[in-house]
Amino acid sequence: MSPPEEESKQVLDLQKLAYECFRKAAERGLLAAKIEIGFCYKRGDGVEKDLTKAIEIFKSTKDPVAYYELGFHYFFGDGVNKNLNIAFKYWKKAASRSMTKAEYRLGLCYLNAWGTDKNLKLAKIYFQRAADKGFTDAKYNIRNIETILKQTNQSNTSAHHQSQKSCSIM
Repeated sequence: MSPPEEESKQVLDLQKLAYECFRKAAERGLLAAKIEIGFCYKRGDGVEKDLTKAIEIFKSTKDPVAYYELGFHYFFGDGVNKNLNIAFKYWKKAASRSMTKAEYRLGLCYLNAWGTDKNLKLAKIYFQRAADKGFTDAKYNIRNIETILKQTNQSNTSAHHQSQKSCSIM
C-alpha cells in the first residue's frame, strides 16, 4: 500500500472508532455524543453517509446545535425539501438558546425576508446579539442596516416634505 493509501485507511479506521465511541456514549445518555453521531451520518464518517438518518437524529435531540444544523438542511434542501420557513423556525429555536451563529442567521433571514417578513429592526437586533459575542460579520451587517435605515428615513422625510408642499399649493 502506498503512503497516501495507508493514511486514508488510518483515517477511515479512526472515523469508525470515533463513531463507535460516540455510539457507546450516546447509549449512556450523553447528548453531545448523539449529536456527533448525527454528524457522522451527515458526512459519512465511520458509517455510510445517510442524510435521512442524520436529520432524524438532529430532530430527536432538541439541542441548539442540532436545531442550527436542521436550519441549514431546510435552507438548502439538503436531505429534505427546501423550506425557508422551517429553516427560519429551527434557527429561531437555536437563537432562543443563545446560539451566536443562529442569531446571525436570523439577522440574515430578517434582512433578506428568508422564511419570514423583512424586518430591518429585528435584523439589527439579532446581528447586534451576535456582534456582542464577537461575530465579526454581524458588525458589518449592522453598519449596512444603519445605512439602509438612514436612507429610508431621508427618503421618507423628503417625501413627507414634498407632500406638505403639494398640499400647501392646493
